[in-house]
Amino acid sequence: MIAPVFGLSAIPWTAVIGVILTALAVGSHLGGRFADRGSVSLPVILAAAGVTGVLPVIGATVPWLARDLLGFIPGAVVSALVLFAPSVLCLGAVVPFLVQADTESLGTVGRRAGDLSAAATAGSIAGSFTTGFVLLPAFPLPVLMAATAVSLFLMAALAGRLLGGRVSEGALAVAALAIGVVAWTANAPAPSVVHQGQTLYASVQVTERAWRDGREVRELWQNGGSSSAEYVDDGTPAHVYAKTSLDVLAPPLDRAESVLRSRGRGCSFSSGCGPRS
Repeated sequence: MIAPVFGLSAIPWTAVIGVILTALAVGSHLGGRFADRGSVSLPVILAAAGVTGVLPVIGATVPWLARDLLGFIPGAVVSALVLFAPSVLCLGAVVPFLVQADTESLGTVGRRAGDLSAAATAGSIAGSFTTGFVLLPAFPLPVLMAATAVSLFLMAALAGRLLGGRVSEGALAVAALAIGVVAWTANAPAPSVVHQGQTLYASVQVTERAWRDGREVRELWQNGGSSSAEYVDDGTPAHVYAKTSLDVLAPPLDRAESVLRSRGRGCSFSSGCGPRS
């Protein structure tokens, strides 16, 4: 989600992982107190996780603003805080509720807590592998985020039926529909976008737009940076550095080709060497 602005280096990964671990810790701390007091129910927490889970879909401009206003490292941290911390904090509060609901006596509380913690960790591992290897290459990110939010609404309804503290299932259905519309709108590309997607290596986008000289250019973007650009009409490079590289390389290539031609008939870089005369 933040790769188009901050790339995929150690800095954004550190920011995201650090913020998520912090949010999980704070959520677990608060969840234990909510569970004991009974002031907030588990279905409400799951519904809140679903609502805040849509923040990355509607907050696509947050990383750009954070980088411009705060700089690279603080911007990456703040972007992770705004986009990911709220929903992860809610999810961190879930386990204490489950421990309380699954504990029948003080003599088994340690075993129950250990089993639930192991199950939560196993779910995280399975989710990481499934998302990274299967879901991300197959679906657009807004669709995945919306599906996650809708799944949390379904779990909120299920938790209400099993554990009490129900939330309005009609309101959850309306929220799920609204999130689906938001995700569909967010996934609609701009008119200049020919293709966009998330690969195993980078966030990729191909655009066709007018260049500085007014000519139409096809451009490849990787992680928010322009990787290459060529004029649509003749395929020549549009970036200044690419033109300069060709200008620098042209004279030695021409000299080498003339040497090849002088030593053999029809010898060139484009056609190869024919038989010696």
